[in-house]
Amino acid sequence: MKTQLNKELYNIVEDLNYSKIICKYNTKDFSQLLLTLKHDNCNHLYNLKYVQLNNMFYIENCDLQYIIGDDLDYMTDYIMCEITFTKRGYSLKEVKQ
Repeated sequence: MKTQLNKELYNIVEDLNYSKIICKYNTKDFSQLLLTLKHDNCNHLYNLKYVQLNNMFYIENCDLQYIIGDDLDYMTDYIMCEITFTKRGYSLKEVKQ
């Protein structure tokens, strides 16, 4: 899990599937996220409308998962990372909750 932090990654589904990483996306423009999820064959893209509510998501079973309400209270073994898109992929940086 920690090996994925602070370096450029290239496939969001392969890299994050069951990784126990919650991604925080600090923007209101979700077009790059949607393009990347489509390109990397992520399922349940209809969940993006819920991801847009709080800018957080994770990948499980190759599906886009959203976080609402007190979900974070029960996800104590997950780490929170800020996701930043690059020209060729993306990078993750751990943030304190």
